[in-house]
Amino acid sequence: MEQSADTRKIKLLTFGRLNPGTPGHLSLIQAMIDQAIDYTNTGAGNPEIFFTLSKTQGGADNPFECEETDPDEIQITKKQLFVKMISAMVENNYRDRSFIINEKIYNGEGAQPPIIIHVDCSPGIFQTIGRITDGDRKNMMVHLFFGSDQADFATTIETQLTQPKKGDPIPTVKSIVERATVEGDIDIKTLPVGKICEIVSTTPYPQLGALCSSSMVKKLVKDGSEEACAAINSIYDPFLDKCTIDQMRTQLYDILTASEPIKSSKSKIKVEKPKVFKAKPISPKADVIGVEPRKTRATRGKKDVSGGKRTRRRKRNHKKRRITRRRKL
Repeated sequence: MEQSADTRKIKLLTFGRLNPGTPGHLSLIQAMIDQAIDYTNTGAGNPEIFFTLSKTQGGADNPFECEETDPDEIQITKKQLFVKMISAMVENNYRDRSFIINEKIYNGEGAQPPIIIHVDCSPGIFQTIGRITDGDRKNMMVHLFFGSDQADFATTIETQLTQPKKGDPIPTVKSIVERATVEGDIDIKTLPVGKICEIVSTTPYPQLGALCSSSMVKKLVKDGSEEACAAINSIYDPFLDKCTIDQMRTQLYDILTASEPIKSSKSKIKVEKPKVFKAKPISPKADVIGVEPRKTRATRGKKDVSGGKRTRRRKRNHKKRRITRRRKL
């Protein structure tokens, strides 16, 4: 028996590394929120938004940890950073709509059902899909949201949902959010730092938010100039307080500079490696204390056999001579 349309489970899903999270990522989740509101207003179902963060961490490509691992270390995680940015965005742009972000209510309780947003860290795709389906695939629909740079990945996820190796297929819809560019098809992250700072200072929101990317932010932070720092503040001011911005920038700068290889202008000095003399393997027939000889046809089944072939022959001849002398006596 099929359930009514208004009780259908709709999951809006996306994945991201967010190293670090930027207003560009917020443009993706804003598109998900608008779609969830449309589903609610038309009575299509009860939508939930899942923004799944990758746990990959290490080096300049993935400088931030997803979740707090050591409570003694005062470090901001990408999950904490992005939740703060989402909460600031919904409080400013969706004041007439209530939200529940990671079980915390924002904008109060309105007459309409709240939009539920989950921001979690997941070890893999299959674990996330299993968690959002919760074993019920028949009365569910998944709406995928990905940026234009992840269109191939979105197709892979869509195939796994619609054509699973095990279980029932899930009806899936895919939406690709195009990334904004400047000067035609030129991506902002490929421009010099001075040009990026000029664009940041002259571009208003929301156009500026759609231009931002993690690579662009890391490029500005690594530059470290006053102009670049001012650009970072302009990018994150609408969503984060100054203390959080400074902490994020300092933490990111330390990681980027530490992971950069040190280049020396001095000529390299060749150091000869010491020669290593490898000892010859001990023969299984060698007469060495503590080494058990290899058993052959002549010695198999005998006890207390030691030494090589000559030793055994000498002992055997000595035994024959002793027996011969006894017989003569």
